[in-house]
Amino acid sequence: MKLLLLLILFFVSCAPTESILKENVDFNFKEEGFLDPDTLQTIGEALYPALSEGIETQRVLCLKQALDVAKERSLRIMLHTNLNLPARKVTVNATATGTAQKDFDRDYPFPFSKRDLLHAEIDFMPLLDKGYIALQDTRTMEKCTVIFRIKGDDLPGEIRKYKLSFMPLVKPKL
Repeated sequence: MKLLLLLILFFVSCAPTESILKENVDFNFKEEGFLDPDTLQTIGEALYPALSEGIETQRVLCLKQALDVAKERSLRIMLHTNLNLPARKVTVNATATGTAQKDFDRDYPFPFSKRDLLHAEIDFMPLLDKGYIALQDTRTMEKCTVIFRIKGDDLPGEIRKYKLSFMPLVKPKL
């Protein structure tokens, strides 16, 4: 009986706790999409602009462009979620230029127009305002990277509750 109790206690103590699972999400900077029901993450990359104003100005502009890309990707995920369009989960290779975009396009294949994304930005502004930069990388002189996250309780459910002020112009190519 004591052995059985000891074994049960051992296996219960070896199960991952919610805090460990949350910590793993917090240190995941390679995947895009819903890392868990409470965390949406996107990756934005941009090339340094060719300016004569100096490296600091180039860095700031590059990071702004990368953040804009990450927010646009968040909007695409939100639209896919809101419209119940299927997403295919694929791990992103954030280090290879171009590969991250191909993986993202494969995960979220519905092509939204600039008009759709502009309307979505207005409709989902309260969620975008909850977002923050989890990581920014300016180690190379070719490009910069921004990891953008939105956290909240049951984000997919919250996104589905939003009523869109428009209908997408393009039909899904699934």
